[in-house]
This record gives sequence, structure tokens and C-alpha cells, in this order.
Amino acid sequence: MYGHRQSGIMPSIHSIFFIGADTRTRAEVTKLFSTGGWQISPADSFDEFDAVPVKGAVALCYVKDAGDVAEVQEQMARRGHWLPLITCCDGGDHRLIVKAVQSGSHGHLVWPFDLDEFAGVLDEAEIRMEQIVRKQSARASASRRLQSLSRREREVLAALARFGSNKRIALELDLSPRTVEIYRSKIMQRLGVSHVAQALWLAFQSEEFVGDPQAGMPQVEDQTYPSPFPGDALLGDIVR
Repeated sequence: MYGHRQSGIMPSIHSIFFIGADTRTRAEVTKLFSTGGWQISPADSFDEFDAVPVKGAVALCYVKDAGDVAEVQEQMARRGHWLPLITCCDGGDHRLIVKAVQSGSHGHLVWPFDLDEFAGVLDEAEIRMEQIVRKQSARASASRRLQSLSRREREVLAALARFGSNKRIALELDLSPRTVEIYRSKIMQRLGVSHVAQALWLAFQSEEFVGDPQAGMPQVEDQTYPSPFPGDALLGDIVR
């Protein structure tokens, strides 16, 4: 069955988390996939799922407007757990399809559809889904680690990402260079890193901080940052 096939790009997708739709449509979609040998879990929202596998699953979201995609993405971000996202809707509202894809859907289907149509969309989206899901997972993981910083520590880290020099940071934040150095040490301690490059890497991966090109610092946009953490494959191999 398609749901149990193996892919050279991603692990076999065999679980579907179906989100949204009315009771009747949800029952019809659940029956379609269950009959085809898929594991499917329906719910009103992503927050309702108690356990979501790290691999081998896809979120299928029934949308009525583009905001539904953003809502599911926010729910995933809160949990720090991203799944590939495919959308579907009744009828062929081209504007809704375009908005759904622009909002982050990796593929779109018009209900009613069959398993062959779903398989086709999944095939076309797999490479892009892996890249985006890994990037989102890295961003969410980095953001969670940065939450341990105080407001002032975040300001120092942001200045470090922009300027690099302790003297420049001290001037910008009206601090002494010694105080900046103390903040740098506290930041590394809170983040559990041994080098300031690792702290900067987390900042860039979170996409909350942007470097200053005049200061020679790397930019977040259109860059791939190799991980300074030994053995960290998930966060280190990000395709932007």
C-alpha cells in the first residue's frame, strides 16, 4: 500500500493527522484512509492530539480560509513539533488554494479526492516538506532554548549578533566592556554552550536576530549555518 511504501528522501509516511472539517466530512475522510490501510487520527485542532510521532506522519488540514493554515502552524510551533502540512477543501476555490500554499501548505487537494490523488500530492511535496520541516524544527528548538534568557541578556545577544565587538556593544547599550563580558558569560551558561559561536548560531537559527553586514557578522537570510555542536545533525543541516 502507498502508506507503507519506503521513500529514499523521507521515512515512509503512514500516519495522517486530519484537522478540521465538519463531522460528516471528517467521517468520510477517515473511512477513505482507514480502508486504504493508513493510520488516521481526526480532530478539530492540532492541540487535541496527545501524541504525535517525530517521523512518518503528515498533517492534513481541511481549510475554509488561509487563516486555518497559520493557526495549525502556530499550534505546531507552541508544541515545538512540526509535521509536513497538506491542505484540502471543498470545491475549486483557486484563491483559497493559492493562499493556502502561500501560507505554508506543501500541497493542496480538492475534496472529494481519492488515495491516488493524495499519493501524487505527497510524492511531489516530499523533498520540499523535508527541507521546510527540518528548518522549522530547528527554529522552534533554538527559540525554546533562548526563552531562558532575560530581557537584558537578549539585548546583549542581539547586539552581539549585530556588532560582534564588546566595545561596540558597550557603546550601543551604555554598558562597560566588562559588564558586556559578564553578560556574555551568563548567556552561554543559560544556553548550556561553551563558546559564543554556539550562542550566536542559536540566535540565527531562531530567526529572531539579524547580523550587521558592516560588522562582518553572518546574515540570517539566504544562508546555511553549519552546527557548531558536535554530532548535532538535526539542527546543523538547515536548507533555507
